[in-house]
Amino acid sequence: MPELDLETLRSLARLGVHFSVPLNSPMTGLDYFATPEELVVLAENREEFEAHAHGLTIEQYREWTGSEWSVRCVAITKAGSRCQNFAKGGFNVPAKEWLTRYGEKCVNHGG
Repeated sequence: MPELDLETLRSLARLGVHFSVPLNSPMTGLDYFATPEELVVLAENREEFEAHAHGLTIEQYREWTGSEWSVRCVAITKAGSRCQNFAKGGFNVPAKEWLTRYGEKCVNHGG
């Protein structure tokens, strides 16, 4: 992808142009209005842009998307691995809810 011209993007923004970017999310139609500087990040690293737009670190974003956008139980099973069950009501949640509910347990582990 050719390098984005930041000054051109800034000029467009001053004219009232808005840059709406659809985000990966369990909700359909979730758009983020990006700044010219954020568009440059988008062009260079989509994952970093998505994490920032959702208010997460890249590591948090990877865990959230890797868990089907859901709050997974944090308990450790008898076998020594992390439980794969969802916390009650924690399936397909927005990033901010996922972040506030991180650390919950499933009903089998006292949640």
